[in-house]
Amino acid sequence: MDTDARYWNQIGPHGGWLAACLLGAIRRRHGPERAVRSLNVEFMGRVEPGEFGIDVVPVARQRSVAFERAVLVQGGQARVHASAVMAAVRSPAFHQLTRPPRIGAAQDHAPLDALESLAAFPRMFDYRIACGWPGADAKQGTTAGFVRPRFDRRITPESLAMLADAWFPAAWSGAAERVPASTVAMSLVFGSVEAAVDLGDDDYLQAHFRTVQLAGGFGDESGALWWPDGRLAVKVQQLVWFAAAP
Repeated sequence: MDTDARYWNQIGPHGGWLAACLLGAIRRRHGPERAVRSLNVEFMGRVEPGEFGIDVVPVARQRSVAFERAVLVQGGQARVHASAVMAAVRSPAFHQLTRPPRIGAAQDHAPLDALESLAAFPRMFDYRIACGWPGADAKQGTTAGFVRPRFDRRITPESLAMLADAWFPAAWSGAAERVPASTVAMSLVFGSVEAAVDLGDDDYLQAHFRTVQLAGGFGDESGALWWPDGRLAVKVQQLVWFAAAP
């Protein structure tokens, strides 16, 4: 595979895009019989422009659950590591205890394009911000709104992995300066078991993110994406490195 200049952040390939590449390699081993339930990704080294490879190693396989590891290798060195839990869908039963907060419809909120000058990858997504504008909201550490890919409305698990890392750091809410930030580790729990969901012309995923603490140059970032019908799509927890204190 090769890096894609469209998915470039301030210092390298977009972490969500790399996570999607690793997840795609894992899912190709299983086909449709197992859905991804969790994905943990550690970004161990910078991925340079150009070619890279992905090695998938089976860890354990039970009757309905499989554990997989994938490593992105470039220049003979491991740069990104991922581990996934794949599980068969054994029951159609569904029960959701929590619904997303009400923030109106995506069309009620203005689009965000201010980030497009910072990096390439935000140009690939359509953002609508309900609260927590970067550098302009007094309620620091919390942001919410709507997001979807700008050019592809078919959302796969790989898309969700990419979208989970596409939102700007919640620590930028209320910050005077948008300092460079990079994901060091990311943990995803998938609420959705569908292989793909097609968004309508007016459909977006609802996004909620928050940062609780910044310490030693690192911050925690947690959040969730919800389908237009209110079902949970994916939850995310990240360790984020900041170039300076926001």
